[in-house]
Amino acid sequence: MGQPGSVAWMFDHMGIIEATHPDKSLDVESIAIEVGAQNVEALEKEEVTEGIGARFITDKADLDAINKALLALGWKVSKFELGYVPKNLIELSSEQEKEVIKFLQEMDDFDDVHRVYAAVK
Repeated sequence: MGQPGSVAWMFDHMGIIEATHPDKSLDVESIAIEVGAQNVEALEKEEVTEGIGARFITDKADLDAINKALLALGWKVSKFELGYVPKNLIELSSEQEKEVIKFLQEMDDFDDVHRVYAAVK
């Protein structure tokens, strides 16, 4: 049985900001560079109601400054927190994916589980 934090080496503790902008023509990579984010990825289409959406990954110390910079550029921030980002993602077969999703959902159902992180695609 693992101990709390026993797989922490598989993740980086980072700032995570999820935001949307009504202007679909913006280049999110340029915005990430401008505000000082370490990485950026597009949000899934179902996470964006209009315009474009992005998840900005920041150093922990830069989280607040980058959030303020995004707000100043007209971004609407929906998530602003410290979290864990996997260092390497593991690709699963469809059968493995079903098993992992079922397991993670069962873990999330426990009252004392606040958040579950996984390093899978």
